[in-house]
Amino acid sequence: MKYFNFSIFLIIFCLISCSDKPIYFENSCSIDIINNNGHWIIDRNGEITVDLAGWVADGYSKATPESIIINIISTSGEIIKLLEGKPTVERPDVKTALNAPAMGNPGFGLANTLKAPPLGIYKIQITKIYNNKIAICYSDKTVTISN
Repeated sequence: MKYFNFSIFLIIFCLISCSDKPIYFENSCSIDIINNNGHWIIDRNGEITVDLAGWVADGYSKATPESIIINIISTSGEIIKLLEGKPTVERPDVKTALNAPAMGNPGFGLANTLKAPPLGIYKIQITKIYNNKIAICYSDKTVTISN
């Protein structure tokens, strides 16, 4: 666990030192759908197919990010980039829950096939990039990679 905390510290330190935008941690995000219920099996080419859907927003300003990066984090603290994209899907349920009818589209659906990371269980992290800040949000879901 101490390696995980140290790894997170190093990543945050690098993000802060390499960005002129302040970095925040907050919980206005959700992964609603994970292909194969979060159990990704490595194919014969050594790849996995990732298909995620959910929503992202700033719970305080009621804004949607310009772009998002979805990472997985291993139990040892290694961060692996899975997907990058923009929230473009209409989510009236999120707008209602956040009392933000004028909010842009907070939903996303992203997919990719990539070289499989090492076998294991991973946490999901969403990095939300706004024009004036970066916000990091952790999903309560995990994924398992196996062969």
